[in-house]
Amino acid sequence: WVASFLYGFFMASIFPCIFLIAEETVKVDGKYASIMIFGSSFGEFIIPATEGNIMHYIGIGHFASITIILVIILFVVMLLLFVLVYSKSIYNKIVTFCST
Repeated sequence: WVASFLYGFFMASIFPCIFLIAEETVKVDGKYASIMIFGSSFGEFIIPATEGNIMHYIGIGHFASITIILVIILFVVMLLLFVLVYSKSIYNKIVTFCST
């Protein structure tokens, strides 16, 4: 139980950081904020369910390795999305600059 508490406690700081990163790269209005809230809520539902099902099949003794693998996968997805948004933002700035 202590590990679960610490895991949730330290993962909680990631949520506000995502908004901070998003506000630096994209203009966040109501639409984008709603999409990010929906995505985070969906992830809060899917990730624990996925981890629980994997532990059911593999065994509860592999909690740490399953968690590390999921964290790595989600980190790579976050980096890919960040690069995609950041490159689009740079492209829009170049097009705007060149058209003026």
